[in-house]
Amino acid sequence: MGINFFQKTIFLIVLLSAITSFGQLGFCTGSKGSPVFDENFGNGTNYGPQLPAGTTNYSFVTGSPNDGSYTLFYRTNLYSTWHYSLDHTPDTTNGTNGKALIVNANANTSGEFYKRFVTGLCVNTTFEFSAWLMNVYNPGSGFCGAGEKPINVRFEIWDVTETTLLSAGNTGDIIGSFGPNWQQYGLVFTTSSQTSVVLKMKNNGVGGCGNDLAIDDIVFRSCGDLTTVSSPSATGNTYSVCQNLSPVSITLQATTSGTATYFYQWQSSSDSFNWTDISGANSPNYTAPNLNSMTFFRTKVAQDVANLSNDFCSTLSNVFTVSFLSSPSNGISIGDKVICSNDTIPALVLTTDAASSVNWFSAATGGTLLLASSNAFTPPSGGTYYAETYSLATGCIHPIRTPISLSIVPLPTVAINGTILFVLVIVLW
Repeated sequence: MGINFFQKTIFLIVLLSAITSFGQLGFCTGSKGSPVFDENFGNGTNYGPQLPAGTTNYSFVTGSPNDGSYTLFYRTNLYSTWHYSLDHTPDTTNGTNGKALIVNANANTSGEFYKRFVTGLCVNTTFEFSAWLMNVYNPGSGFCGAGEKPINVRFEIWDVTETTLLSAGNTGDIIGSFGPNWQQYGLVFTTSSQTSVVLKMKNNGVGGCGNDLAIDDIVFRSCGDLTTVSSPSATGNTYSVCQNLSPVSITLQATTSGTATYFYQWQSSSDSFNWTDISGANSPNYTAPNLNSMTFFRTKVAQDVANLSNDFCSTLSNVFTVSFLSSPSNGISIGDKVICSNDTIPALVLTTDAASSVNWFSAATGGTLLLASSNAFTPPSGGTYYAETYSLATGCIHPIRTPISLSIVPLPTVAINGTILFVLVIVLW
């Protein structure tokens, strides 16, 4: 059966659609690198500042944006029909009153919300471009009714000349919700010969009632095979040890999911924010020596040793934490005991806080465990006994046992010396 004109037309439309579809939105499923950039729009209670020239083709306003305009502000309810929400960025990242990019979509053209040039990339490397979006319109206001326009954002990655589209994807329609709802969207692509790209976010639809949005935390970073750091000494990502023990060593292992050749650079940190390369630590396994305070570890990974020093081209493992648990405060003895040999033997007592308990031993170190988990101990005989305080939550012990003594004084005996005279007295009546 032949193909008629209508069928040919449908086939051509489908073919062209397939040719111009460059990909779908999605996230890196492996390990990610440090952000090449992370745009959180700063903080403060004033409007703005205006974005640098070329970043957007929307107009900046210091106040509530009308169609085709934008502002930067720390809350989103710039109209009574918009949700009240703070920005998406945690305060620990850019302080209180963090700002978001708030856009009122253009009623006549789709518009370009955001544009960013990125240079210094590595060839044949995968990257992730992501952002947090929120439809600020509150349908509970009833203002738009059935005429509500959803937001629909297109992510695009172009070559540096902006003539070749390298990858693109759409969020699809995001209708207004009855509560503020930040959602993250991302696009993954791999460079071939490109060392520079242009990132864009566009509005797929024209403006109208409801097509208004907030954008925050735009991030661009490398993406690679998943690398996981673990240790034979621990389950999960944390190894905990009591503070009073001697400095500890722990062996860490990096496992990367792919089959390529990988190069590693281990790093350590005391706060999980500022990281330092560990000199000579470049194999999949690393033994951390003489640790006595909380320390965080991770490893950078690259498929070329030269890329380990380039955050654009290397990725990071999960963070492994070595934590030190504090010892409990030592208990307080109510005092040594002294009794007579015919007295009932009393209990020896060490008082502690509610988070601690006591084990009793026969010696200051080592020795025999005489009684566990009790603040009071009744000894079998006189002598010195040793009370060890430990935490009920962590099991960590105080490094010094408290000696408490029981002294048993024997009863005195009466000694009689000399001649014993017995006198018999008879009384007659």
